[in-house]
Amino acid sequence: MSTHGADVSKGHAEIDDSDVSQESPVPSTTRTTFFRTTLFQILVVGTCAFCAPGIWSAMNGLGVGGSQSPDLVNAANALLYAFMTVTCFLGPWLTNLIGFKYTLAIGSRLAISQLV
Repeated sequence: MSTHGADVSKGHAEIDDSDVSQESPVPSTTRTTFFRTTLFQILVVGTCAFCAPGIWSAMNGLGVGGSQSPDLVNAANALLYAFMTVTCFLGPWLTNLIGFKYTLAIGSRLAISQLV
């Protein structure tokens, strides 16, 4: 009783090596660009993390050298925290729904629209 290269009549299977290919996969010789490497990703995240405290201080220091009321800064902080709360709850849901590629595209488009 033989089934596709294995003899199971004696209680053990003997594999027929004629079906197994002995070729090993050839490694890719193409060189990846620097922007697709892990080092570049680490540098981008590190730069953002390094700049975050300075950006936070700049946002809190708004008010044209103290000529604006502190209520404006408090309102801006309240809006910032409210937006962060909403995006922390909805971000993973949106990412699971449409995928990482489109979520990052939407986020970068919104960030660029704030600069223009």
